[in-house]
Amino acid sequence: GYDTGEYERTIVALAETPLLILDDVGSEYRRASGGDVNWAAEQLYMVLADREMHARETVVTANRLTGIDERLLDRLLSTLNGLSRHIRITGTSYRSGRG
Repeated sequence: GYDTGEYERTIVALAETPLLILDDVGSEYRRASGGDVNWAAEQLYMVLADREMHARETVVTANRLTGIDERLLDRLLSTLNGLSRHIRITGTSYRSGRG
């Protein structure tokens, strides 16, 4: 999508949609060689930073916070201007049956 501009249109759409729901954040993160944050983490960070700047609603789910890039985790957990609310849901996993 770089050559056609589709990539840029997709990133803009993710940043500007009134409500963005991101499910299972953290499952896609892998450290690149040398410990650098991977490309996907950087793109997600930029989308979330833009959404926060414009106070757009975003719902994020994650099974665990470990493994999420620190910059992105800070952005997700930020309560700047009272824009964030954290809800911890506990219970038994429907996949594994563990609590």
